[in-house]
Amino acid sequence: MNETNGKDKRKALTIIIIAVIIVALIGIGSENSKKSKENSDIIKETEQVSTTEAEQNNELEESNQTTQQEDSLKNQDVVSIENTCIYNENNVSIYATGIEEGLLSYDIGIYIENNSTLNLGFNARAYGVNGVMTGNNIYEMDCDIAAGKKTNATINIDKSFLKDNNIDTIGYIDVLFWAYDNDQVFKSFDTGQVQIQTSNYSNTQANYVTGDTIYNQNGIKIDRIANDGDSATYAILNTTGNYFDFDVENITINDFTSSDIDYDLMSVITLNGCQSIFKIKPSDDFMSANGIGKIEKIEFSLNIRPLEDYMQEWKTELIGG
Repeated sequence: MNETNGKDKRKALTIIIIAVIIVALIGIGSENSKKSKENSDIIKETEQVSTTEAEQNNELEESNQTTQQEDSLKNQDVVSIENTCIYNENNVSIYATGIEEGLLSYDIGIYIENNSTLNLGFNARAYGVNGVMTGNNIYEMDCDIAAGKKTNATINIDKSFLKDNNIDTIGYIDVLFWAYDNDQVFKSFDTGQVQIQTSNYSNTQANYVTGDTIYNQNGIKIDRIANDGDSATYAILNTTGNYFDFDVENITINDFTSSDIDYDLMSVITLNGCQSIFKIKPSDDFMSANGIGKIEKIEFSLNIRPLEDYMQEWKTELIGG
């Protein structure tokens, strides 16, 4: 009997010891799980902080870029234009009256007196800012003036154009106006190239861009300023003494000549002392049809018409390579 009781006591003691060990192990596992969870939470919090800091840095960088872009145009606010007669022929007087800032552009005030006997229509056919052509629509500033009457109009200079061409301050605007006889529906005369000067004119230099010069003859200089693999960008500078317009023709890519028509490369007006930017980008169909994956070489020729006169047109040789 006593022997049986002793065995039972030892058995009970063994069970108690095992139970204690199990409880201890459970406690250790729970503690490890808790610590693991805490470590995981710390890692997540660190990642969240890092992500937040990266987002804040990106926002700060974007904000700084926006501020710099805005600051680059702030100088325009102090620019002014005095009321000045810029053209007085053919019984027509044209005045530049001032400059105002709009939401998306700077607006040059134009006042025109038509003292002729003709009912005239006017447009700013081409203009450039600080020596850079805007590539504007040829019917910009389209307005009608009856014989013996007058009108106010505006020339708009887009802020995006100024930013794209790194123009911080408007110093001068070169303009070519065309006048139409509205009763006969044909051109009556043009003003030739005239210039509007701002209060910052004396401190302004032309905003020409330069690159690899591929042509420099007869007062015409062409620089390749970018080659992006599927297109190329060029700058043509006119120092001939007169404005002209030009067409880009015989575009040849890696020795394959394209028959595609790009109207942006036709009748491009470039005033004297100004530079036009143009891009050659062949179509995907042309590239595919000729097995061209990357542009290695671009060649082209120009048809040039001084004073937009087809009777004076002349052609360059093939340019580029």
